[in-house]
Amino acid sequence: FVLTGAKGDNEPIEEAHYMKNYMIDRGIDEKRILVDTFSINTNENIVNSLELIKLDIFKRNPKEHLITRPFQRDAEIFDLDFLDIGLMSSEFHLTRIALMAKKMGIRKPFVIPCNTRLIYRPYQYVRENLSLFKDFVLNQLKV
Repeated sequence: FVLTGAKGDNEPIEEAHYMKNYMIDRGIDEKRILVDTFSINTNENIVNSLELIKLDIFKRNPKEHLITRPFQRDAEIFDLDFLDIGLMSSEFHLTRIALMAKKMGIRKPFVIPCNTRLIYRPYQYVRENLSLFKDFVLNQLKV
């Protein structure tokens, strides 16, 4: 599990640590959890998560998941195709997350919806649609 999220101005701890504590309280072994407390937006969540995954895999088995680009000497890249990556967030956020993940090389991101309280949904869906538009304009999505 890779948990991401920095500390907001009105939050006592980082979102990632809050989620980690929640998972540990429910029986998930702490050794199975990676934490990024620096991400402050969706793009950083994905980028930093992929870096944590790469570092974790390299620690366990260096070079096994690298591929060499043809015609470029010593140009190795990390092969994401062997990974099944699930992305979990509020249901209103999953379309944008999946499109960003594809842009970053995750060919088949598996999205896992979390429920949002009914009272927050109208605001979140409007906000998310505006974010989708912004990300299309900035070319941060792959369709």
